[in-house]
Amino acid sequence: MAATGVVELLPVDFVRMRARRVVFTEHQLGAMSDTTFSPLGNHLTSLILGACAIKSLPARLLVDLTQLTALHLWSNHVRVIPSNFFVASAELRELSMWGNRLQAVHNRTFLGLPRLRLLDLDRNRISTPQRGSSDADTRWQYRSKLSSSSSSSVANASSARTVASLSSDRDQ
Repeated sequence: MAATGVVELLPVDFVRMRARRVVFTEHQLGAMSDTTFSPLGNHLTSLILGACAIKSLPARLLVDLTQLTALHLWSNHVRVIPSNFFVASAELRELSMWGNRLQAVHNRTFLGLPRLRLLDLDRNRISTPQRGSSDADTRWQYRSKLSSSSSSSVANASSARTVASLSSDRDQ
């Protein structure tokens, strides 16, 4: 749904739905409750809320979405990812939060995401991720807009951050 003027999403909006993918772009949602998508439970695999003016993420928004593999929250106004936000998101493979207002990636933010393969934090205000932001056997790699297209190039700390891709030596 694009640009139809949706300003609020309630759990009742999703009752009796078995949607695997929900896409809302260019709305003025602003805020959601912890249970907004709970009725979709283990059916939902992809949630895309782009350019929806979301300012904060309810701490338990994803708790009932145990089969979620893709979460795209691009071009919003999110400043903080709540502690334990991904506690029930072990299946998550893609996380796109580009174009938000994140200033830091706190310790342990992405712990518990063993399948995460794509993490896009472009166009945020993050200077450097803190140690312990992800699983111990995962390496952070940064690519700068000005660097070569090689995914193994590591930009220095003063370069503009574009994509943080998580790569792991583990088998999928």
